[in-house]
Parts: sequence; C-alpha cells; structure tokens
Amino acid sequence: MAILQGVEAQDGTTVVDSAGKVNYGAIEGIPPEMVDTSTHNHDDMYTSDVAIEDKFTFIMNKVAAITKALTIRPLKTKGFLNGGYKSSYVYAERVQRFNTVTETGVEIGQIGTVTSQYSPGGSSELKGYYFGDVRNGATSNFNSAGREVDKITYLTEVEVYLGNITYHNMDSTLYNIYSQSKIYGCDTSTNWSKLTVVTDTMEAVTSSAQGAGIGRQGLSSEDFGYVVASGHADRTSTKFTYLTGTGVTGTTQNIRQQPAGLSKDKDLGYWVDYGTANNWRVNMLANTVSNIVCFTQGFGESNTLGSEKVGFCMGGYDGVQHGYVQKMVWATEAASNVLGGSLAIPQSSAGMAES
Repeated sequence: MAILQGVEAQDGTTVVDSAGKVNYGAIEGIPPEMVDTSTHNHDDMYTSDVAIEDKFTFIMNKVAAITKALTIRPLKTKGFLNGGYKSSYVYAERVQRFNTVTETGVEIGQIGTVTSQYSPGGSSELKGYYFGDVRNGATSNFNSAGREVDKITYLTEVEVYLGNITYHNMDSTLYNIYSQSKIYGCDTSTNWSKLTVVTDTMEAVTSSAQGAGIGRQGLSSEDFGYVVASGHADRTSTKFTYLTGTGVTGTTQNIRQQPAGLSKDKDLGYWVDYGTANNWRVNMLANTVSNIVCFTQGFGESNTLGSEKVGFCMGGYDGVQHGYVQKMVWATEAASNVLGGSLAIPQSSAGMAES
C-alpha cells in the first residue's frame, strides 16, 4: 500500500507531511485521540459509540457553560408605565410607553383596568403584568384590595383584565432576567405568589419563603433575587431562590424608604433610593453591597427598566413626586437625564413592564 505523503488543505496548510506524519491540528473537528494511524486495520481507525457519546457530552457541556457565562441582559426596546401618583392625584389606569432607543415617552391611553399606584410590574418576553395595590386600608383610589392583575401584550399594546387572581398583594416582584418565564411577588408579611407566564396563572408559594418586600421591583438575578422591606435605615434584604421558594438573610444597607431595584445582569444590581447619597451597588453573586454616587435625582418609589447596555429609572419621590427619567450606562455607571428630565406625564410610582 502506498504511503500517504504531502497532503495540503486548500489554504496551503500541511495536513500530511512528506514523511507521512499527520498534522491533527489542521483537521477541523477531529480530536487526535479519535484517529489511530499506527495500523491499517480499519476497525482501529474508528472509535467506539461510547467514546463518541462521551466526547459529544463533553463538548455540549462546554458549550452550555460558555453560553451561560456569556449571557447578557436581553435587549429591551420599550417599557410601559401604568398609573402613577402626583400631588394627591392618581393617574388611574393610564398607560405610558417609553422607547429606550429614542428615549421618549408617550401616553397611549387609559387602556388598563388595574391602577398600580404603588405596585411594581412584572415582565416576560412578550407580555407584561400590572398588579393592583392598596395602602393603609384605603380603597377609594383603587379597583380592588390589591390582588387584581392586568396583562399587556407588547406587540399589540392591548391590555386584558385577568381578574383578582393573586394570593397576596404583589408589593415587590422578581423574575429570572434571562428566561422571564415566571414572576414571583411578595407582600409586606412574607407571603409569596408565583405567576406562570405561559398560562397566566397564579399559585401561592407554600414552602418556607421568608422576607417581605415593599413597593417596587426587587433585584432580579438568574436563579434568585433580592427584596427589601420598608423602613428608614440599615435594613436587611432577603435573598429569595426561585426554584426552592425559600429565602435567607441578604445584605444590609442604609436604605431610607422604598428603593427601586435596577438589575443589570446576573452579577450586579442597584438599589436606588430617595436621596442621591443612598444608591447602592449590589454584587448579587457575592452577596455584598457598596455605596455608589450615580443618580442625581431621588428615585424612591420609582420604576426601573434594564436593557442590554443601559438601565433607566422612571418617576420617583424625594420629598416631592416627580416624573424625571435618568439612565445609567452599565460600563461606566454614569447617570444622566433623558427627555430633559421629564416623562410625557408625571409619574411617581407605577407598574413597569418590558419588551
């Protein structure tokens, strides 16, 4: 049998040199251990099915690990605010769209059924949810005692009333920022509910969930998130794990009242509070927190929208209800006004959904 010699690829790379030695690095996708050139026995030139399956499993595990490591916050092109509050006036069921590309806000009408004066929203890939709210036992400004839900479909911008379906008030919300398949919410008494997006159904979280939340989005990571209860200083957050429905003590920071949780990705998030001195960077993987100077407006009782490269705080309270909008550039943590500082209509607190 003739010896195979001097074989080159189309780009000129030597595959088999003049002595018959194979350059395995030039053979794309074929690991050297899967080819034996010491014999001409054809059986020896092919590895076993088990070896192939092992190699395939190894490669796929590597691909999965790399994919997860490279996961970034999905691009969000618009968000929706529902309701709001300013100077004793409630913006009942009025919905506003915010475009993250043009950085403009437009009211699209009084299309909702549920007034989210203080409640946060919930977000999935194709639709968002607004949760009803009640404060201090007063229901005059609300449609219910806080357990009603509206759904908005992003593509059509049509809202549908789902009814009084939550098991508890949704005072703070969390979700997996990548899959966005379920939304978790808690009230001020450590009661938790879970909304399954594909079916628009709710169920109570009955395992040992601990930790109360108040008033805004929490900090959502991939497999867990943080909520924090209302108070005036040095409050401890709760780290809530989605799969098990359990909570453990999280970080402590000098948060004044009702902070907005602005989630960057699975690693980092920000608590944004009333005063400009009370903004906090949270390393969610390490469970550590540090003070940061960023937003120049107070965004307590605010709503947030996290996109691929920037995050937004919309409307807030710092002694006075306001409709300011500021954005943070993730790479530099620099914050600045957009829209000259104001939304299309004043908002202090409302549901936020994303698309």
